[in-house]
Amino acid sequence: MRKRNLSHFLTKPQGRLGNTNTNMTFSMSRETAARLRDAALAKGTDMQGVVELAVDEWLARQTEISEASR
Repeated sequence: MRKRNLSHFLTKPQGRLGNTNTNMTFSMSRETAARLRDAALAKGTDMQGVVELAVDEWLARQTEISEASR
């Protein structure tokens, strides 16, 4: 078998250029998953929407903290 340069494949964008989404897989406790599911039902969205919102808010806070520490 031929050797491949993995860094080339890891840095080069794959798939359709118009697709801005990325698939991710991660694990969490059952309790956290249940809380996310409850939050999603309360907001009328799915778990992906709740996770996106939570991550966006967390990243915004990290930016505020790093700017305040300058």
